[in-house]
Amino acid sequence: MEQAPPAPPLEAPSVEAVAAAARQQALDATLEKPLDFEPPAACVMRIVKSAIPDNIQVTKEAKQAFAKAAGIFIVYLTTCANDICKDKKKQTVTAQDILAACGELELDDVKPQLEEFLAALRAHESGKRKAASAPVEEPAAQRPAVEAPPPAEDEDSDDAPLE
Repeated sequence: MEQAPPAPPLEAPSVEAVAAAARQQALDATLEKPLDFEPPAACVMRIVKSAIPDNIQVTKEAKQAFAKAAGIFIVYLTTCANDICKDKKKQTVTAQDILAACGELELDDVKPQLEEFLAALRAHESGKRKAASAPVEEPAAQRPAVEAPPPAEDEDSDDAPLE
């Protein structure tokens, strides 16, 4: 009987190869599972109702379509902003990354409204921080005056009630 030649020794995979395989596996898992994110229907309908005239009705199917479309848009915008962060070697998505993603997705007509909202939000937040850090003390003029207690009455007084 002939013996098979010995198998060559196995080499350990490189760190880069393992990392690339892990990234590919995570990407495959992400692409395989369906997109399940939908914002709350009540929030979506509040937005839809504010954009259409009062005399327009929205079917149940249209409500579901709006919610699904809103979820897809949020994920799409988030993914684009995350890619911008990765390009900058950052791990935190900021409002500026969202604005850059809007520009990259050619949503230039949305950017001014979003910038205006962010400016108002920042002003509101800084006002809340200032109010929280300021000591709460009433000025002397607004403090209620402390009244002296009434003088003690004599027990022999004629005005004292009879028991």
